[in-house]
Amino acid sequence: MIRTAVPCLLTLVLVVTGILHFVWAFAPWPWRDNVTFTRTIVGSDAKPAQKP
Repeated sequence: MIRTAVPCLLTLVLVVTGILHFVWAFAPWPWRDNVTFTRTIVGSDAKPAQKP
């Protein structure tokens, strides 16, 4: 039982983490905007670069 439960749980955790990284590549979800996202994740007050 443990030999199948642990790999399944690890796989689920890795898949969910991968999905969140994919979402965060395109949107600042669950934060309102890129500035809040940057302040929360990086811990910096610096604004993200402006898109040309």
